[in-house]
Amino acid sequence: MRELYLDIMERALSAYDDERIADFIDRVKRDGLTEHGFPRIAANIGILMANGRCERYFPVFCEIMDLCTEYFLKVKAANEFSVREVVCSLALLEKRGRCPKELIEKWRERIAKINPWDCYLMIARDLETHIGNWALFGAVSEYVRLRWCGLEINDFVESQLANQIRFVDENGMYMDPNCPMVYDLVPRMLFNSILCFGYDGVHKRAIEEILDKGLDLELKMQSVNGEIAYGGRSSQFYHNEPLLTSIFEMEACRLAERGDFERASVCRAAAIKSAEYTRSCIFDGEFTHIKNYYDKDSFIGSEPYGYFDKYMITLASNLSFAYFFAREDIKPSVAVCDKGGYCVSTSDFFHKTFLNSSGYFLEFDTEADFHYDANGLGRVHKNGCPSQLCLSLPCPPKTESIRLEWDNPRGMSLAVWCENDGEILYGSEKYAKYTLLSSGDNFVEYLCDMKGVTVKARYFLSEDGVDITLEGEGRVGLVIPLFEFDGKNKVAHSFSTTGATVEYKGCVCRYTYDESVVGDEGVFCNRNGRYRFVRAECRKIRLEMGRKDEI
Repeated sequence: MRELYLDIMERALSAYDDERIADFIDRVKRDGLTEHGFPRIAANIGILMANGRCERYFPVFCEIMDLCTEYFLKVKAANEFSVREVVCSLALLEKRGRCPKELIEKWRERIAKINPWDCYLMIARDLETHIGNWALFGAVSEYVRLRWCGLEINDFVESQLANQIRFVDENGMYMDPNCPMVYDLVPRMLFNSILCFGYDGVHKRAIEEILDKGLDLELKMQSVNGEIAYGGRSSQFYHNEPLLTSIFEMEACRLAERGDFERASVCRAAAIKSAEYTRSCIFDGEFTHIKNYYDKDSFIGSEPYGYFDKYMITLASNLSFAYFFAREDIKPSVAVCDKGGYCVSTSDFFHKTFLNSSGYFLEFDTEADFHYDANGLGRVHKNGCPSQLCLSLPCPPKTESIRLEWDNPRGMSLAVWCENDGEILYGSEKYAKYTLLSSGDNFVEYLCDMKGVTVKARYFLSEDGVDITLEGEGRVGLVIPLFEFDGKNKVAHSFSTTGATVEYKGCVCRYTYDESVVGDEGVFCNRNGRYRFVRAECRKIRLEMGRKDEI
């Protein structure tokens, strides 16, 4: 699998043409080092060169590395992220003998002079202050820096770990501010990595307990397509799935060291599934750093900080842990998400429920962060179908947190609706309150309260599709998303009083319902593109997805 990981890393680097890299270098020379995308380019070039790839980049690598190691001593430019990556790259080049010793020693001498309290920006200076996952990046960077430079482990590493291990829930999920799903995974990757790098300090056992608590749930939150859960900031970037790949490769190592080769094999299968998803996306013609086909510098679907130069190379950076720590002697078995047959929920901090059966995967959010998402059923994936075909994440209401083509008038998901005194109420809105009534291996049942009006919704999965049954007084139904535009391609869809159909990339999403009143809610945007939402008044609906020639 290392060759697959290197292929993906090289593909990510290829998104930066020579002119773009030269412009990036000129900007740093003019404005100084300001963020971690720049060092990541050098670090990943170094890993590729150590494997006999991309050797033509050697002069560029040296120029970037000179600038980075010089600036680490001068400015706080998100060095928490960069130092570890630079050190790992240089250590690999040194081990493989792929870089002149005098250059390695020059850069090592500079890195050895780093004072962590001056180099890093976001430092946890006491146990109680929660500054987010940056402090954990700083702990890992400092640990590998000290190891490579032959220096003693200092109080900085232990103090940052002491702070960070406090901010997890009962499932070992990391509670970054507002609990975004990506930033449960980032700390999990970092906790795993510091153990893989050899950390054996006072917090080792606590870190292992955090990882043990969360592993089973983490495996079950993986979509049947290999994707991470949606939700919160930094969702839908292509660097998300490499997080899973690296986590599960490192978990496989951890489990194998305990002699648990059965679960280690499951983790390796999950790691490969996410990597293959990433490969399928970024080797598919033109690509960018986010899961749509808008211009890579348009920011559509992205937060203001999520620009291409920083986040395209982050894909390779996140995958580098998998490259470093993959154990090829552990043979993959079957990923948990491919077996299916479960319904699981996170803690209330993360307010998610996942249902997986018969090749379908449903993800519900019952208390969404409306800067990014909406309440209700926000994801329906089918194994082998494009993630966007039905819906991969909700459409948020008007928000300044991410850039979309236009502002949505309200949050939208594949949600229930009802009428109350002539007003249409939506289960996607903030006022919708959800109660999980029951669940099993292939179903889940919710009660949705919309300003005092309740609708009971049952979701049942089988080989025939997703059957949704609604119970409630008066007019009730479901709001249905029809994919319309991915940033480049118009998507074929149609709807009538008895059903609706979407065709995309050789696959079909089909809704069938009893003849009903159907209203066009208009076109809404999310990070993946545009969806036309149709409001169907019905009590039963079937959703089927599959290859066009199969359904």
